Amino acid sequence: MSNIYLSSTYKDLADYREAVYRALRKLGHNVISMEDYTASNQKPLDKCLADVAKCDIYVGIFAWRYGYIPPGRTESITEIEFREAVKLKKVCLLFLLDENTSWDTSQKDLPPHRINALREELKRDYLVSFFRNKDDLAVQVSTAVSNALPLSPTTEKAVEPDTESNSGTMTSRATPIWIVFAMILVLIGFVIFLLAYDDLSAKASVQGMVGIVLTLIVAVILFSIVNSAMQVRGAALWGGVLGISGAALFYLLLLPMIKPFIFPSHSIYGYVFYESSNPQNLVPVPGVIAVLPSTNQRSAPTDASGRFDIVSVYSDDTNIQFQHGGTTYPAKTTDHADGRYAIIPVRVTEPNPIQRPVATPWEQSKTYKCSLMAEQRYVAAMGFTLNATLARNDQEISRNAKSLHLKVRLDKEFGDLTQPNDRDTESPSFDFVEPGDVETRVLGWEWPIVDVNQRNVKIDLCVNRRKGDKVASPSDLATIYWYGVRGEK
Repeated sequence: MSNIYLSSTYKDLADYREAVYRALRKLGHNVISMEDYTASNQKPLDKCLADVAKCDIYVGIFAWRYGYIPPGRTESITEIEFREAVKLKKVCLLFLLDENTSWDTSQKDLPPHRINALREELKRDYLVSFFRNKDDLAVQVSTAVSNALPLSPTTEKAVEPDTESNSGTMTSRATPIWIVFAMILVLIGFVIFLLAYDDLSAKASVQGMVGIVLTLIVAVILFSIVNSAMQVRGAALWGGVLGISGAALFYLLLLPMIKPFIFPSHSIYGYVFYESSNPQNLVPVPGVIAVLPSTNQRSAPTDASGRFDIVSVYSDDTNIQFQHGGTTYPAKTTDHADGRYAIIPVRVTEPNPIQRPVATPWEQSKTYKCSLMAEQRYVAAMGFTLNATLARNDQEISRNAKSLHLKVRLDKEFGDLTQPNDRDTESPSFDFVEPGDVETRVLGWEWPIVDVNQRNVKIDLCVNRRKGDKVASPSDLATIYWYGVRGEK
């Protein structure tokens, strides 16, 4: 049972006070109000302030009368009681008559400047609720008192000025500063996670309708826990923030790990070939990585037979992608029911290219940041940049060879090559692949039409090392080039 002090002007709100008094008494609370005062030597104002000091919860009800101003004071008893409750850090529950509610003009102050000023201050600086009739007020006060009980006794929480919206709020509970900092840190961490998380867009659509339903359930549970556990102002807001953040983490991180235990998984496998007009004479493509976009699951690079395997697949998505030489080739499993994916175009090949080494050495890049492919268990990566001028020789000029090709090889002991991009925005290169090239060992670029006798190229590559691989240097990158005549095989 709590001691509750009921404060308001009397004549205009007598019926309202009675309704609140009865409602709180039914809940078992001890209600202190002027109706209970008996003859005493104590001055009325001193008695009121003493009762405010003894209460656990202060309930202030304000209509359109400012109230009696004692001799020698500049504020009414009603306002003095409220100021004392705030000063003593009581739990303060404030209720204002709704401005759209009709009211007897004889029960309004004329002029109304004092009560208007007090009401505006309460609405501006504190959390308040609005009532329309005595029954509405009784219900609101009962609910607010029940919600505020965890904050009693009086030493636990104080009313602090607040600029939040006051509509529909029943209690004025201040958020401890440590909770505010904790929420800010959670939000900052979540934003950093979203910015840094790899392939977030693919993960965002991974789980289907079942995953969405499970995530909504998690959000509701988290909101309920936080909203009930945090007895502070804005608990619902923080509950919503943490509920959404926690549900998003569940959706992106936890659900992909637990879903295979709930739903059966399967494997997707097949073979990748170069495109050919003769389906009976297909050439397999090594070094292709198969990707399931909906889950971002990847296969190991295809072997010499062109075979790929994506294991532990629990998505029903039939879309699949093949990454080869920096290019992505989309496909549908339903269009290749036999598992033979003849989709990789054959690039230009030269019967007798005049290959020669690039004289300009590679330089370790200081600006390019390589991305490690986690599924290959790489432990480090190093970027290299080539900025070279590549000239045609007399024989290539006589053949009118205008297609510039550049290839770089790296021994396996140094790690795997990945091809990020070239920096030529005016005439970018195409990925150059020849049958037999293993793209973790060999990278190639092609500039289809070069109308001048020499061309400056600037390209990047990465060397991704596993544990035990040697550290590559520029001299380990064997680089050749030639000019050829374009033609399709």
